[in-house]
Amino acid sequence: MAIGDEGLLEGEQFDRLARYGTEEWADVGRRLYSSGDPTYDLYPLRTATVEVIRDMTEVEPEHLVYRRGPGEFLGELSILTGQQVFATAKVVEAGLVVRIGGPALRRVLAEQVDIADVLIETFRARREVLRSAAGSALEIVGRTNP
Repeated sequence: MAIGDEGLLEGEQFDRLARYGTEEWADVGRRLYSSGDPTYDLYPLRTATVEVIRDMTEVEPEHLVYRRGPGEFLGELSILTGQQVFATAKVVEAGLVVRIGGPALRRVLAEQVDIADVLIETFRARREVLRSAAGSALEIVGRTNP
């Protein structure tokens, strides 16, 4: 099992989830969300492949956290809590993604219990992976006393 691969949806579950969103074409290089964004959407990946990275800092290089491909989805717990995004999701193989916004995601969680179980458990596990990746890049910002 790869990092961040704690839960997978069955094909039928993926299709049910996708009905709550809008399909979009995603070209290579497109950022589905970036570090510092105030919120982001859930992205089931129909045919695209995406890398989730921790951005470069002054003391650390860019770091691959995990890679997701067709049939998988992007997201972690901050998608529900509203915490600021602290990773970037970049398309590395063009394809179709499904964008599911916050209100539609909340409907999924209320109406599709089996899908909700997989999403919530996966979000929780991925949150820990991302926190570990972000933790090594902690920077303290401030002024020194003259």
